[in-house]
This record gives sequence, structure tokens and C-alpha cells, in this order.
Amino acid sequence: PGSVEFPDLRSCNNAFAMRTETGIYYGTIERMASAVSIGGGVVDAGMLVYDSILGNGGRGGSCVPSSIGVTPHHFITLNLGNEVRFINREARKVIQKERVDWLSVSQSASGGDAHGG
Repeated sequence: PGSVEFPDLRSCNNAFAMRTETGIYYGTIERMASAVSIGGGVVDAGMLVYDSILGNGGRGGSCVPSSIGVTPHHFITLNLGNEVRFINREARKVIQKERVDWLSVSQSASGGDAHGG
């Protein structure tokens, strides 16, 4: 979608989020047939624009996350600077930011025995 290198569609329960060039397209998949909607469909859909949540601050450059995730209550983004942001799905606001040191994560996951014995 747009000029992103690849679409990044994630789902959790009935919710979905897709990374696009301008923002996170999100919604809920209604799977129950009702009198109004036979066969279900997408409801509560919208676009969460990156500039409004990721704080590009007018500095130019791309603020498109390299990856996204979705939980029952949050969108999660990872940018090229290894910063993870947790965005509340209801409030549409960043509630937590963390920088991830992938080297430390990699070393601790590979056994963590620094003494060789």
C-alpha cells in the first residue's frame, strides 16, 4: 500500500492493523451475521496517521515504522532506530517508548554464559 516495501498486516482476535505509507489502517472484522450485515465485514475502521502519533516534528524524512504489531489493547511499532512504541488503540496515543539494544538482547538469548564454563 503506497510506497512501503511490503504490506505488513497483523491481526489479533477480531482486530487487524496494516502498515501503510501514511499510517496504520486498523479495524475490526465482524464475523457474526446480523440483520444489517449478512456475512460480516469490516467495522470501526480508520487510519491512524504516523505524524500524529510518532512525532516526526517537521524534521522531514520517513516516520513509517519498519514493523507493526497489534494486541487486544495496543498497536506496537518498531522504527529503524530500534525504538519500540506502544500505542493505546482506544486513546490513539503513545503510552510507552523504549529503545531496544538488539546486541544485548541477542547475547542474553544465546545462552548468557559469558564465562565459557
